[in-house]
Amino acid sequence: MRTPRIEIDLRKITDNTRKTIELYRTKGIEIAGVLKGVAGDFECAKAMVSGGIIMVCDSNVDHLLKLRQGGIDAQLMLIRTPALSEVDRVIEGVDISLNTELAVIKKLSEVAKQKGKPHKILLMVEMGDRREGIDPEDLPGFIERILDLPNIELVGIGANFACMTHLPPDESTMRRFCDLADQIEQRFKLHLTYVSGGNSANYHWFNDTKDVGKINHLRLGESILVGVEAIHKDPIPGLVADAFILVCEIIEKKEKQSTDGKINQAIVNIGYIDTKIEDLDPLRDVEILGSSSNHLVIDLKKENLDVGDEIRFSMRYFAVVGCMTTQAVAKEYIHR
Repeated sequence: MRTPRIEIDLRKITDNTRKTIELYRTKGIEIAGVLKGVAGDFECAKAMVSGGIIMVCDSNVDHLLKLRQGGIDAQLMLIRTPALSEVDRVIEGVDISLNTELAVIKKLSEVAKQKGKPHKILLMVEMGDRREGIDPEDLPGFIERILDLPNIELVGIGANFACMTHLPPDESTMRRFCDLADQIEQRFKLHLTYVSGGNSANYHWFNDTKDVGKINHLRLGESILVGVEAIHKDPIPGLVADAFILVCEIIEKKEKQSTDGKINQAIVNIGYIDTKIEDLDPLRDVEILGSSSNHLVIDLKKENLDVGDEIRFSMRYFAVVGCMTTQAVAKEYIHR
């Protein structure tokens, strides 16, 4: 079979999805499945839907449009504020988009009215991560300027954590976010369908808190795909981490001199332009020595492997991201 390739166990993704939904529902939180880590892969999306997901998310409009064209049975959420140049495509194929800019929302309204389509928006609020978001103090005034825009429905507010600052959400921050949602609902006499409190970095907060407040929605990709929370990469009990396996091939084997003497060195056909090498762990007793753009150098130690033999690697999240994004790595779907 072709190498390098990534083996994708769709049943494991489905099982992780189902167990994740069950876990968060114990405290009244619904889950949206995030697909940006697998480049909007249709088979992975179907696996999540089979596990009970009713909303899938991506930061790439084209990925979502392909899911729509493929007939995916789920709501589609764009989890990056649309570029003005993307607005037509967003209205055409996306149900809900995250937004932070008035000019973009006005353009969404204009195009939605022209096309005779409603469009739902969720406003992102800056809660300390310093990536996207409206300042909480500015949020009421912002909402006043969008509530009467035609064909636009405000359905919620959201927050993001641990993407820029790598700081996890804590009880105080989540409480302030819930209070903000309360204030918005009371001031504008509206119901926020989604109080979307974060991502895979929220696991420890969720696990430790006795009261999730108004948080009723999270956007999870890493937890479902590789079974960990996003801060310390701690395993989540009951989830598996091996839905994705990378298979590479030995293309050279030679005895080489090292600082510690001669070693049984091999080169395999993967490099750092294809994946994040630091997020790979070999499933044989070999040692990764280093990598270049297209080569991975390993010490075979006592393993009896030769040119043409395959070596398998477990993958953490950013190794999966790299391999699912590049065309240099083949995809093999496993339906167990």
